[in-house]
Amino acid sequence: MRPFSHLRCAVGTPHFQRRRSSSSSSSEDDVNTFNDSGILETVEKLLLEDRDANVVANALVTIVEIFGESDARLQNAALLTALTNKIRDFGELSQHLVLKLTYNYAVLANDANNSKRIPSLPDDVKYQWMNSLESRISSPNTSIALATSRIFLELTKNDPLTHQRVYERIKPSLLTLATAQTSGIETSAVVWAHLKLLAYRAPIAFVTDYKSFYVRVNADSFEIKRCKLRTLSLITDAQNCANIVEELFEYVNDVQDEQFARLAMKAIGRVARKKKESFAMMNAEKRLMVTKKICELFLETSVPSVKADSLIEIGLCLRQCSSNEEDEEDEEDE
Repeated sequence: MRPFSHLRCAVGTPHFQRRRSSSSSSSEDDVNTFNDSGILETVEKLLLEDRDANVVANALVTIVEIFGESDARLQNAALLTALTNKIRDFGELSQHLVLKLTYNYAVLANDANNSKRIPSLPDDVKYQWMNSLESRISSPNTSIALATSRIFLELTKNDPLTHQRVYERIKPSLLTLATAQTSGIETSAVVWAHLKLLAYRAPIAFVTDYKSFYVRVNADSFEIKRCKLRTLSLITDAQNCANIVEELFEYVNDVQDEQFARLAMKAIGRVARKKKESFAMMNAEKRLMVTKKICELFLETSVPSVKADSLIEIGLCLRQCSSNEEDEEDEEDE
């Protein structure tokens, strides 16, 4: 018989899982008894050495529920390497727990002043973790895909080149999740919100995918529409400017949803006011083109709200032109 086989069987049974779930509310004396009995040592060995993914997952959850996610036993690079290597064999809840522990460790490792004195991760460990977790980026479970993406971004944030490649890697998976028919409105809204944040941090990664952010007027919720409009204004550059602005003007003419139309008008104004120092390299000609279109809309529209919003955007554009001229004069004086 294998060592600890009796406890191994117990850890994998529903009875132990019920006992385990009640352990989280045990008193300090009970925890000390658990330590003194030798059971903790056995559970730790099962966590590190057992080949059955279910037993490993149950042992992990047992330690987390009794000692918490910040327990020193779980802040161990070797343990996390073993868990990430087995992550495909775990259930979704256990996968999410492993991803959470891995992310927490990565954050501490990237913080040179962390209170727990966790050393920075070597590059070979980072790449080993990413290779083990790469399949989880394409998981149909949204929380797992987002949690894995977060780990990749954290592990590579001090390496700009690899960090940019991570954006390219996670982008198609998140776009697929956001537009999947199986995703509910709430789930899609969460993914679109994450995509907006990614576009804010690395807009250049999304400039060729701008059509993915076009609004489905009759299908998208208002929050999704808001996220898409903000993202479109973020990823506009000199190449896609004409197409995006034309699409945004179509939304402005949507008389059925006045609030949505007003948001679209603000998005157009943000495009017109993009600074030349931004990544998009929106030259003066492109900005002037958008501003002229806003002026034409102001003159042609008969909708009071659209006329008012377009006038506001014209004023903001003129104010920015004035401030830009003053900055250029200051530069020449210097």
